[in-house]
Amino acid sequence: MTSLSLAQAANISQDELLAGIIQEFITTDNFAAVLPFVSANGKALVYTRELTDPKTTVGFLDIGGTVVSSAPTATQITQPIGRIAGDAEVDNFIMETHNTVQDIADSQIASKVRGVARKWSQAMITGSGTFPQPSGINTLVDSSNMWTAAGTTTAGASLTFALMDSLMDTVVVDANEFLFLTNRTLRRKLKALYRALNGATPEKVEIGWINPVTGVEYQHLMIGYEGHPVFLNDNIAAESTYGKTGKHRVSFIGMGEDIGLTGIMPADADPGFRIDDVGFSETKDASIFRVKMYTGVALYSTKALGQLVNLLGT
Repeated sequence: MTSLSLAQAANISQDELLAGIIQEFITTDNFAAVLPFVSANGKALVYTRELTDPKTTVGFLDIGGTVVSSAPTATQITQPIGRIAGDAEVDNFIMETHNTVQDIADSQIASKVRGVARKWSQAMITGSGTFPQPSGINTLVDSSNMWTAAGTTTAGASLTFALMDSLMDTVVVDANEFLFLTNRTLRRKLKALYRALNGATPEKVEIGWINPVTGVEYQHLMIGYEGHPVFLNDNIAAESTYGKTGKHRVSFIGMGEDIGLTGIMPADADPGFRIDDVGFSETKDASIFRVKMYTGVALYSTKALGQLVNLLGT
């Protein structure tokens, strides 16, 4: 099974419209530019997760000794593919009376794609895993990898570099890439921590991808910590699950096929997207274009995702 990011998929797509749609998507949510996607046959991705540390199934062998004989334990995980869809309705009169017909339709489709991107961003965090929603990281994270700030559910703590280090220590997989994911409140707090170090400027990490339409390389400098970029998701809202109202969380994620966090797309869908020309509206003089994304999220190892919760916004 070969994984690729949406940006990579767009670059190899022979469909210029689809490539442009993907570029619109990853510009709206640049986390999608770095998340690898794997294909799945059927309505879900099924994979095996090891439950036993492999080093416990082997041992040092003395002369005449007995070889350790034990089978590793594992469990089968099934992660569903969800569906996000919306119709772009374009008035036929406007299309007929404008010179650039395709531009009118494309702008409406692009708007719908931005809506799909934002809905995907929401599902990435809060998705329940019950169809048609995919599983979000708040659903996928294992309770053993949730580090509660202040060590209590009744009081919170302010973000510190020491807490960030503790969070990083929860992720112990050999992933391809690592990143932080949080909201604007905690990003501001992280910046404040840097500035408190005798006015030091926040660490910057560069991410980039190739625009599949223009061929121009897109680069973006992001605030980072220990060499890992800090991505934003506005759907990581203040919550009350871990104590009083107003708590926040930050995730540290290892990404990669067979080991970390990946996106899921159907095997026969060009990076999960479909754009259907539905035809004419039955009640209006309008043409309908349907934008769909069939997508899911999988976490191969529970040690590829850690969360620091119960954080105050101050």
